[in-house]
Amino acid sequence: MKAVVFLLIILCSSSTVLPQHVVETLPGLPDKLPNKLETGYIGVGENEEVQLFYFFFESESNPEEDPFILWLTGGPGCSGLSTILMEMGTFVLDYENCKGGPTALKLNEYAWAKAANILFIDQPAGTGYSYAKSLESFLTNDTLSARQTYDFLRKWLIDHPKYLENSLYIFGESYAGIVLPLVVNEVYNGIEAGDKPMLNMKADNFRLAHIWANDKSAQNALNVREGGGHTNPEYRPKESFVMFDRWIRQSAL
Repeated sequence: MKAVVFLLIILCSSSTVLPQHVVETLPGLPDKLPNKLETGYIGVGENEEVQLFYFFFESESNPEEDPFILWLTGGPGCSGLSTILMEMGTFVLDYENCKGGPTALKLNEYAWAKAANILFIDQPAGTGYSYAKSLESFLTNDTLSARQTYDFLRKWLIDHPKYLENSLYIFGESYAGIVLPLVVNEVYNGIEAGDKPMLNMKADNFRLAHIWANDKSAQNALNVREGGGHTNPEYRPKESFVMFDRWIRQSAL
């Protein structure tokens, strides 16, 4: 836990001053990052009272054409950093070299950013380094959180228009299974209403994710069980990445 908190402080220290900050090196990581890592805040809600923090990993392969993924970690209240450090981030905790010592990181050869651009968001306010400017703005529910997530995504893409043409996917785990469909509904309603910018999300991008997550053959292939507490990218990183890579490229599993 101390290692995670320390890393959060390092990643976010400059972002409390600047809305965006490109991270090039990290304490405990002997190697240079192989892709762009950007952290920052996007204000949402009335008068931008809620400030949502993000980690963005540009694809290591072809960022101009690779899919763009918005990732929601569960909880509710779990930071995207937990998914990054322990599951499928560009860097992960090096458990063998940080027992009883300082934070140790290593590059992840099965990072999902090898095949896609991934935007992790700490939501709702109070999660990770996301915060609100008033006590009232900390009050939330799933519907409001979904609306704020949609507003966050639109504003982020306005600031980063180069990714507007990339095919948009929305992924999540755990409690995100409750919020994610609400976010998708906000996206589709926005598309129908003509919200700008127009998000490049097709119906299959969500439907396939929902079917895959509940498909018994996929669960059997990855040796996971409902209620087993498995985070497959953590325990079966190679198999998980191969399946993710084939699926995101719409190849046969």
